[in-house]
Amino acid sequence: MSGGNELAIPRRAGISWQWMLLTNIAHFFGPDGYLQLHGCSVGAASEGKRYVSELARILNVPVSAGIWKQVVGGGRSGEFEIAYIEAIPQP
Repeated sequence: MSGGNELAIPRRAGISWQWMLLTNIAHFFGPDGYLQLHGCSVGAASEGKRYVSELARILNVPVSAGIWKQVVGGGRSGEFEIAYIEAIPQP
């Protein structure tokens, strides 16, 4: 790939970078948009933090991801109820 949109996907994330390129979802986010990845441990370790940061940069929206096992269905609130990280896109 070229153009600075390369992204190292953690194997445990179960998300294909090619799928994201094909669907081109970045334009679907509004000015207050954000992405939450509720898969268990997606944001864990250095590779998870890098993944979340790169997604925020590429999609130009804040991205949050759990760093430990998450409550099934996001609990009652639909928000993270266990530890998570968040990356904010840099201008």
